[in-house]
Amino acid sequence: MWDSIFVLIHHFHRPYKKKDVLYLIDSRLKDSRKKDLILFHDINIIDKCNACKEYQPWIILKNTGEGLFLIKKFIEKCEPWITTAIQENIYELKYSQEENFESIFVLITKINSREKLYELLNPYKDVIKTSDIRIKNQCLDCKNLTPWLIIENKPKGFEIAKVLNENFKPFIVLKKQNNIYKHNIPNEIKDLEKWNQKYGNKKIEI
Repeated sequence: MWDSIFVLIHHFHRPYKKKDVLYLIDSRLKDSRKKDLILFHDINIIDKCNACKEYQPWIILKNTGEGLFLIKKFIEKCEPWITTAIQENIYELKYSQEENFESIFVLITKINSREKLYELLNPYKDVIKTSDIRIKNQCLDCKNLTPWLIIENKPKGFEIAKVLNENFKPFIVLKKQNNIYKHNIPNEIKDLEKWNQKYGNKKIEI
């Protein structure tokens, strides 16, 4: 089941756009009824070192009506500097040509040794499509490292996903994902200016 959506913001072309996005996220996180809508996020530049200040903010939302409403708002405020992808948990790390998805998303929520992570990734750089800037920089200075990467759906991609899973479980999230676009959002959600609870059961289905 496609249960979550990854949002990657490449650039805020106007400062107030960032404030708008922060407000949309914080207002949900501070509401005890809604805080589980945002599964993971990193939009904080304060704990990034000088070499990693160009990091890209990201959010993972539940694939629900309100999650789609937030994605619609993010797209409106950030396009064309935004990427969105629908995700589904991976439970069996076994490559199959019949599995029709674009990439593997990996999020590591706790790391004891950054050096070990970078050492594991180095032989697989050719199948890493993109990643957190701290992985690209092999950073040892940033605080609160919870890096993500997107890996090609290839046998070698599954190989590094298995290596990472073995070394970092249970502090790792693995998902298959496909890119989605504005036209994938249901029309009822696209037409909303304010969130309406009656659309809570809406989802994107691929």
